[in-house]
Amino acid sequence: MNEVDERAIAGLMEIPWPPGQSPFHIKGVAYRGHVEYCDRIVPGGHAAVLAALGRPDVTKFFSQPFLASTRYDVFPLAMVGIGAARVMRTGYLEFVRERTRWQANEDVKGVYRWLLGFTTPEMIGGRLQRLIAQYFDFGDVIVEESSKGYIRTLRRGLPRPLTDWYAAVSEPYVEVLLGMAGGKNVRCTSLAPSPEGRAHGVDIVSLPFEARWA
Repeated sequence: MNEVDERAIAGLMEIPWPPGQSPFHIKGVAYRGHVEYCDRIVPGGHAAVLAALGRPDVTKFFSQPFLASTRYDVFPLAMVGIGAARVMRTGYLEFVRERTRWQANEDVKGVYRWLLGFTTPEMIGGRLQRLIAQYFDFGDVIVEESSKGYIRTLRRGLPRPLTDWYAAVSEPYVEVLLGMAGGKNVRCTSLAPSPEGRAHGVDIVSLPFEARWA
């Protein structure tokens, strides 16, 4: 396990809420995608993932049905990737990135199919981080700079314990969608977070992203 994985996991283990109780939420479509991916790809399916995580409270949370447009506590989704990485014998954030690439491809076939109607990556570049932000009910995204082959955005209102997980979700998601829009050699990178204060008992940060493509 590398240093970034250790930091990400340590932060998630220190959150003050039991599963289902945090004030930070994500749409159920992300939970449905996670379970479907694990059942398709991970040896032993999602049951093996929950067993490897070893958190009965998270297992109980996952016993409910997830509705695509309903919002749920985001932290159990971030936590359960730890169990999946153990089963897959890979790094935690690497699992998150691979699962997100799969989710992005599935979203373009479904809820974001309309994106394929845009003819250039510049036409959708300014929308992508906002689309990702629509998954969540906290914070927002602003476009700080946009030009041919480049965009810089700022994700605000992000709980610090979620920072590394959020970066590992956003970077591949943006790369997949910009690539589908015709971008070549797309690279999305998160930069150093900046403190914004505290909310609901946790530190809040803003997280910049840069995306470049040919």
